[in-house]
Amino acid sequence: MLPIKLPIPHYLLLLIPIIILLAIAYHHVKLKDVAELTRIRVDGKWGYSDARGNIIIPMQFDDACPFSEGLARVTRDQKSGYINSTGNIVIDLKYDEVLGFLGGLAPVKIGGKWGYINKSDLLVIPPQFDEAWGFSEGIACVKVEDKYGYIAKSGQYILSPQYGSARSFSDGIAYIEIDGQIKYIDKKGRQVIPQ
Repeated sequence: MLPIKLPIPHYLLLLIPIIILLAIAYHHVKLKDVAELTRIRVDGKWGYSDARGNIIIPMQFDDACPFSEGLARVTRDQKSGYINSTGNIVIDLKYDEVLGFLGGLAPVKIGGKWGYINKSDLLVIPPQFDEAWGFSEGIACVKVEDKYGYIAKSGQYILSPQYGSARSFSDGIAYIEIDGQIKYIDKKGRQVIPQ
């Protein structure tokens, strides 16, 4: 069998893997830059820039927040929704107020009450709360009238509203206030001593 003669010199063949590695590295850096957009304000309007200061999403919003789970909450003309990292509105600016996505759900305010949507803009927990926080460890703190409690992602209460004040769970415990006393509880509502 005769050796096949390649029309390309051997040293050029060595460049192919190097070019591929450079392309992969550039693509990774480009994705990282987009994920690390910083909100900026110019002349009273908000937009986003990359780490180099290049404007990626022009100043057009009355308010803008950092990205959370790939989406940023923005407000224009007193209505809020969400954009992606290219600036496209992915959830219409139709809500009275919104908070960031945590655990795949985000609190949204409709007609004075808070509920929760998913990233497809489906209302998964109907508006019924006077205040609502993002999910932490699969549980969200909510307020009904003057009491705080905790719900699961299904919207069912884990701990019914009974606390004068409450915060989100962290490392399995949450700060609450009941009858004027500050306490820490676990996810079953049992008092614990933080370590």
